[in-house]
Order: sequence, then structure tokens, then C-alpha cells
Amino acid sequence: MKPRMLNVVVGLFLIGCLKLMAPISVAAQAVFKNLHSLQFTNGVGPVASLIISSNTLYGTARTYGGGTGGGEGSIFRMDIDGANFTNLHTFSAIAPEGGNMNGSVVLSGSTLYTTAEFGGGSNYGCVVAINIDGTGLTNLYNFSAISGPFPSTNIDGANPSTTLILSGGTLYGLANGGGTKGWGTLFALSTNGTAFTNLHNFNITDGQNPGTDLVLSGSTFYGVTAAGGAFHYGTIFKVNTNGSGYSNLFSFPDDSGPNRTNSEGAFPVGSLVLSGTNLYGTASEGGDLGGGTVYSIDTNGSTFTVLYSFATTNGPTGINVGGARPRSGLTLSGNVLYGTTFTGGNSGSGTVFKINTDGTGFSTLYEFSATNGAGPNTGAGTNSDGAHPVGGLLYAGGDLYGTASDGGALGLGTIFKISFPPTLFIAHVGTNAVLTWSSNVSGFNLESTTNLTGTWDPLAGQYSVTNPISGRQKFYRLKSP
Repeated sequence: MKPRMLNVVVGLFLIGCLKLMAPISVAAQAVFKNLHSLQFTNGVGPVASLIISSNTLYGTARTYGGGTGGGEGSIFRMDIDGANFTNLHTFSAIAPEGGNMNGSVVLSGSTLYTTAEFGGGSNYGCVVAINIDGTGLTNLYNFSAISGPFPSTNIDGANPSTTLILSGGTLYGLANGGGTKGWGTLFALSTNGTAFTNLHNFNITDGQNPGTDLVLSGSTFYGVTAAGGAFHYGTIFKVNTNGSGYSNLFSFPDDSGPNRTNSEGAFPVGSLVLSGTNLYGTASEGGDLGGGTVYSIDTNGSTFTVLYSFATTNGPTGINVGGARPRSGLTLSGNVLYGTTFTGGNSGSGTVFKINTDGTGFSTLYEFSATNGAGPNTGAGTNSDGAHPVGGLLYAGGDLYGTASDGGALGLGTIFKISFPPTLFIAHVGTNAVLTWSSNVSGFNLESTTNLTGTWDPLAGQYSVTNPISGRQKFYRLKSP
């Protein structure tokens, strides 16, 4: 699917019908825009979601060639329209710095906090802070070295790769490995770098290798592990912020058969989202069709429901309808969940989708295009829009913002935006036809004409137009600049 132009016509209406019955509405398709293609000088392979503050986006790029100071990932910022991209810091993975930025950033005041999977004092990762202008990088905590036979252990955890949660002056996060059992930890750390606490040591029974972001509700965390549990295919868990009350809410079943199918999904690697007493998430494999699932589960673990099963892909091309292998968490707005798939779609490069919280209304908002050849100094192919999204979506101001780990002008990933043009409503009021659209949506102008081959006249600032039903036809459209 080719990227849609921003100057797409949103609606076209014929006014002048003698009998205008019930009110009708027409909405356009979502509009995709590549805001930025990553370069070696500012980062490679973004795999984390973005955050927003005012009109500024902040994020991380992972590693392997990204940046000029050492090539182990970066923290960046940019305007929401894609302008003024700034690399705030490039990591070197040499002590005391970290490297391999898999988690996003959390913002408090003028300070950003994040984790590095490697680097730090022992090369097993660290927690860092940096000012929003790129100054004042501070290593808050270095995870200790692991030792012993597999699974190797330590006292605090190793290789943190998730986004931190900030609550009451304390940072909480997950380490993917290490701890006293060797399968990862839940930890707490003061924002000044003091008072580190290992709150929970994961083991095979209750889940192993927690590699996704936590969700906090009151004094309870909810999360997933990519493996472990009763069947070794991942778990959903909850635990109190003081480390007590750990409970395995659900263990994903085996999907090791020839078609990688099962009833619920397997290997959850995307973060959860909470609404009321329901958690929503994705599993990267399994399901009835073998391409992963979207699921819901209540917070006490009593009811697990598969909302959607993705189809398996077609051989090595990775092509299918709707996407497959979701590796990101979901984003909720109202009763609509938004997410991405790593593969699938009509080019095999992944998709952006939406689905209602009751499992109805699944649709593909965007399919990333095929990559062509290989970018300079990388095996990844290039295209105009990006490929293989991993990080979750950010919903802000009625738009979605996200990252693609590959593709783009240099094959190094992209930062993109998906806009939802407003809906035009037309109603029969007395002897008039009344056309309205939301005044809360910016960036669109209403235009009219009496002849589709003629000139469109702008109706600046108008969000409602009244036309007498006189038999004369008139056309309207919403158009973005």
C-alpha cells in the first residue's frame, strides 16, 4: 500500500435532493505520513514507543551503528510535525554509559529516565537520566554481573529492556535476566539513584524473561513474561508495588505444533493496557490461525477471551491479510484498541490495525510497503514509509504516532504519524440540508463548488453550512493543506 497524500479529499456530498431521509455521515480513510527516516547520525532501529510533551515527541533508537558517539543507540526528540529532529545523546556502552535502548523514556519535569540493556559498570545494563536539552547524562544505577551456570544469577537483575514507570519519586522497571533465580527481576529505584530494591525474582513457574512494560493501577502492577509459566509459553501476572502478592493470572498454552496454532496465543511480547477491570494485550504467536492474537483478561484472571486471531503468513514473503506476529502492546482510545503487527499485510512488512474492545470491528488502517534491496551499510531494505513496527503506538490529539524498526530512506527505521480526518455529517432540517463537522479537528479546510470540474471555494472557519433544498446541486469537501 502506498502512503496516502495529506491533501486527500475527505468527503464529497451532493446537496439538493428533494427527499433527504435520515442523517448520514461519511469519514475518510486514515492518512499516513512518514515524519522522519532514521540515519546513522541519529540512531538505528527504533523499537520503543514514543512519548509526548506539549508539541514535542521523545523516543529512543536502539543500537548497531546509530549515532556518531559510539553506535549503541540514542535518545531523540522532534516536533510532532516531524521538524527539528534532534539527537539528544548517543550512547557508547562504555562505562558509565549504557547501550541498546529497547525501552522508551519517561519524563518528569525537565528530566528523562530510561534503561539501557547493556553497558554500565558491569556491561549488564543500567538506568540513566538526562535533561530534555541533552545535557547532564547521569548513570543512576549499574546492574551487577551475572555468574554461574545457566541461568546465571546475581542479586539485582540484568539487561533491563523496558520502559520505566515513575510513581511518587520512585522508578520501577523490569530486568530481563539475572536475579536470584536467573530469569529476571522487578526492581525499584529512587530518581536520585539511591535505594535500589529487588522487589521480585522471576522463575520458570511464575514466568521468565519479563521484557515488556508494566501497567500500574493503584498499588498493583500488571505485566507479561515472554516465556515460562505452566506451559513455558509466557504468562500474565500481577504484583504489588512493594513486591508482595505476586500472582500468575494466566499461562499461555503450547503452540509447538506444525502450524503454530493453539486456542489463546503464545509468547506475549507486547505490553498490556488497562481499562476498568479488563486488561488487553497481544500474543506474538499461536491462536486459531497461527499468526498471534489480541486478547482480554480481567484483572483477577478469571476470564480470558481471544478478541482476534491473526492468520499465519504466506511462506518466506510474510504476506497475508490483516497482519501477523504482533510484537507491540495496544493503545486504547474510547472503546477502540490500536496496535501494530511485525509482519503480514500485502507486502509482508507489517500493519497498523484497530479493533473494538468487544472484539468487533477489526480493520487494517495501514499496510507498510515492501522494502527494496538493502540500505547503505545495512542488510535492511529501503522504502518510503518504514517496515516491521515493534514499539507500541502513541495516541495524542486524535492522531497515532509510532516507530518502524526497519525501512525508510536508509533502511534504518522511521517515525510515522497516522491521522484520522474528521467526519462530515449531513442532516435534513426543515427545508434545509445542514452539513457539519467537528470544530475540534485542526488542519482541514471546508471547500465548496457547484461544478466538479470547476474551482473549489474555501469556506474558512466554517464548521456548519446550511443549504436550502432547492433542487440545485452543490458539492462540499474537507481538504488538508
